Amino acid sequence: MDAWERPVRAHQQVVFRLSYLLLGDAQEAEDNTQEAFIRAYRAMERFDSSRPLHPWLLRIAANLARNRMRSSGRYLAVIRRLIQHDRSIILVPKRSALDEKRLMSSGGPSKS
Repeated sequence: MDAWERPVRAHQQVVFRLSYLLLGDAQEAEDNTQEAFIRAYRAMERFDSSRPLHPWLLRIAANLARNRMRSSGRYLAVIRRLIQHDRSIILVPKRSALDEKRLMSSGGPSKS
């Protein structure tokens, strides 16, 4: 077993699962997984060996999956599916400092 085969075997399943979760298609997930390992192999000289390999590989796979979805126009559909799947996600717009000052000076939110 060569030096690269060991990490591939150790992380292949989880990289595939992440790819499948994001892409929703087994064949595309396989392609994404393979491409992620190819990209990681080519970039190994830039990898900080004092850090864990696992998150780095997952980041590569996630970025590739996002690029695939964007190029096929599915990115927003996946985001919507993930939000519907987890209703506990609440998107609240961030208030500006000016909004906060106005709210504080008015005595709080208005009761309509």
